Amino acid sequence: MESDLKRVSCDVISIGDYQPIEAKFKLIQKCLEVVLEYEFPFHGIEKSTLILRDLDLIKKIDKKSWACVSFSIISNKTEVKTGTFELDLRWFEPKASLVETRFEAMRKFAKEGILTGTVLMPCLPYITDSDEILEGIVENTKRVGGKYILFAGLTLNPPFRERYLSVVAEHFPGILSKYEKLYRDADRFGFGPTVGRYFYYLNKKVNTLCEKYGLLNYIPRPIRLGASDQKLRFNKKWARSDKIDINKLSKESLVFNQLLAEKFYLRARELNIRGANYYQILSYQKTAWILDLLTRNIKSVYNKEGISGI
Repeated sequence: MESDLKRVSCDVISIGDYQPIEAKFKLIQKCLEVVLEYEFPFHGIEKSTLILRDLDLIKKIDKKSWACVSFSIISNKTEVKTGTFELDLRWFEPKASLVETRFEAMRKFAKEGILTGTVLMPCLPYITDSDEILEGIVENTKRVGGKYILFAGLTLNPPFRERYLSVVAEHFPGILSKYEKLYRDADRFGFGPTVGRYFYYLNKKVNTLCEKYGLLNYIPRPIRLGASDQKLRFNKKWARSDKIDINKLSKESLVFNQLLAEKFYLRARELNIRGANYYQILSYQKTAWILDLLTRNIKSVYNKEGISGI
C-alpha cells in the first residue's frame, strides 16, 4: 500500500470491513498508519465496533487531512417485534456488531469531532422499509451526533440472490411472491425499472425524514485547499465542503470548482437512484470530473471571457 500511495495523486482512501481476525493481525490499523503518514483523506464504512480501537489514529488523520466514518445500519434495532412482525437482524448479519453498539460507536466518533453518519443500505424490501424502522434509524443517527444518511436499495444478483432469498423463505415466507414481482425485470446486476421505482419512492421518504431531523442525505465531500485559500484558516490541506465559506475564497481559488462539481455529483447520484438513462447520468458525472480537473477558476473564466471562455 505504501508503494502505491507514493505513486498516485492524493485522494480519499476507503478502508473498512473490520473482520474478527483483524483484532489479532491489525492489518487495517497498519493501513491507517500509512494513510496518516502520506496525509491522505480517509473514509471508512463499517459494521464492526472494532473500529473504535483505531479512533485515536483516525483523529490524527482528520487533523492532518480529512476523516469520515460511516456505519452501515439497516434497522433501528437488532430485534424488532411489532404485532405479527418479528425481525432479528442477525438472520441477515450474523457476524456484525449489534445495531445498538454501532450507534454508540457513532456517538463516540461524533463526540471526537469526526464526521460520521449512517449508510442505510441495502434497505430490505418488506422487511426493513417500514415507516417505524426508517424513522427510527434517522432519529437514532441524529440522537448520537451523526450528520447524514445515505440510502440505497437492495440489488439481487446471482449467486447472492439465491442465498438471500433462502433466508427470506425461512423467516418471511409470505413475502417471497412480492420479491418475484418486485425483481421481475431485474437485469444481471440485480436491479431493474420496477424495483428502481420502489426504492426511489423510499429514498424520497428518507430524504423527507432527513429534512425533519436536520440531517444531510449525502456526505460533504473533502475539498483540497490550495495556497490561495489561506483565508479559510483550516491549517491543513483538506476541508469539508459544508464548512467552507464561499465568500472567503480568492477569485482564482480552485475550491469553487470542487464545490460546483459536488452539485453535479449529487445530481448524478439522484438520477441514478431514480433509474434514469445511463447517458443522462454520465453527462453529469463527466461535467463534475471536468470541473475537478480544471486548472482555472471557472467563475473567473466566465467573468472575464463569458460563455465562450467556458
